[in-house]
Amino acid sequence: MSTNAHPILDFESAPVRPEGLPGRAHDIPEKAPLYENEKDEKNDMALTQQTSVTPIESLDDEDYEGKPTEEEMLTLRKVPGTMPWTAVAMCLIELSERASYYGCVQLFNNFVRAPLPAGGPGTGAVPKGPAGDNLTAGALGLGSQVASAVTQSFQFLAYVFPILGGIVSDVWWGRFRTLCVGTGVGAFAHVLLVVPAIPSVIASGNALAPFLISIYILSGAAGFIKVCMLPTVCTLT
Repeated sequence: MSTNAHPILDFESAPVRPEGLPGRAHDIPEKAPLYENEKDEKNDMALTQQTSVTPIESLDDEDYEGKPTEEEMLTLRKVPGTMPWTAVAMCLIELSERASYYGCVQLFNNFVRAPLPAGGPGTGAVPKGPAGDNLTAGALGLGSQVASAVTQSFQFLAYVFPILGGIVSDVWWGRFRTLCVGTGVGAFAHVLLVVPAIPSVIASGNALAPFLISIYILSGAAGFIKVCMLPTVCTLT
């Protein structure tokens, strides 16, 4: 029977490479060498950290070519520049659009809610003189509920149509053309508002349909103007 069935391994006397022995200087790993690109990146980072950010001065603080001196500012005659016609047109269009919107809402409510006043001209207006002092203008006589529904729908659409106006302006027509079209459509809607106020149309009972068509066209025009007005004015300034 052999005595070497279970050999004993001597791990202590086994050869070990010098790098594996404890307490040697090579236990502390040396710093890996830097490649050229890594050195360049570190140098760039150091330069970036050392570079100070210079604040940008406003144009008002800088001297530019042709800037008048203090003496010239005091002695030279000041001549106003010409205002472009587009700026004047923007002011008039915005004034007309806001006057149209706020000036018509209450009139729309009275036109739908109250009946024709007695002794009036038949267009919805009260008679002139003392006879009309205690009367309310009106035409259709449909009551407060219908009148509120009509005016609220007009106001609602005036703030919804700018979405459509913005899409048309950005995709197809541009701001200025959309603004001009909205102005023309708004003027046309005011002309259409004359139709439901004709005495014969009111007397026939068919004034509601042309009235609704007119005010909804007007709300669309307000939407086209509202969405293009501010960006156009900003570009002009």
